[in-house]
Amino acid sequence: MPAPKQRRIFHVDMDAFFVSVEEIFDPSLKGKPVVVGGARDQRGVVSAASYAARKFGVHSAMPLRTAAQMCPQAIFVEGHPDRYRDYSKRVQQIFGRFTPVVEMASIDEAYLDMTGTERLLGPPLEAAHKIHEAVKQETQLNCSIGASQTRLVSKVASDQAKPNGVLWIAPGQEAEFLAPLDVRKIPGVGKVTAEAPVLCPHRAPEAPLLGLFDVYASPHATGAHGTRSRHCRRGPADVPQSVASRGADPLARSGRLGPGCGGRTAGIV
Repeated sequence: MPAPKQRRIFHVDMDAFFVSVEEIFDPSLKGKPVVVGGARDQRGVVSAASYAARKFGVHSAMPLRTAAQMCPQAIFVEGHPDRYRDYSKRVQQIFGRFTPVVEMASIDEAYLDMTGTERLLGPPLEAAHKIHEAVKQETQLNCSIGASQTRLVSKVASDQAKPNGVLWIAPGQEAEFLAPLDVRKIPGVGKVTAEAPVLCPHRAPEAPLLGLFDVYASPHATGAHGTRSRHCRRGPADVPQSVASRGADPLARSGRLGPGCGGRTAGIV
């Protein structure tokens, strides 16, 4: 019997999606602290904030008045849901050209099952590069892509690749990638969960993930987000080096994704 194909799961996350769409309609907003959600004196909350605004601590779900206090120079704009839905559909159509298995997790992020596309699209980094470039050229929007064998690791990888980057975690290198990360990088783990004794007694919330899991997010694992945890057990000591980093942060050694993309690419293999 032929060996089963290795899974290839991409998580694509649009960068500052609402703000980026607003910038298409008003280019003067580019590079400036922008808050989407309403006027600075309204009682609503922030729907999205540009990276320039985030530097001042502004984030989604924050009261608009608080955002105005933290970043007085911010430009506040009303949201345009119809525009966001339109661009979300455009992006989804692009994804559909690369794989028939597309799951939109929200209006600005999606999981793509790229298993079996290697002969057509090339290895994972090359395929991610093509998707990244297509999105940029056809929508003027930036995105970040995480790729691995599992949904969870790919989602964490896309977050680490932001902004406008690509990160591939090769099979067997999940522990090296996850080890130094704060446990709160895991989707669904917030402040309360991070401090829960059940995760690991006598540990600080910012303790690295390697101290929690020796097997993490294997393709056949069970449980939330496809994870199997073994509390407080450490994995192999001889963690392989990253070809992309050779001992350094793989995201620090970033290369361009292609002409005009301005993105970053890295891989742990």
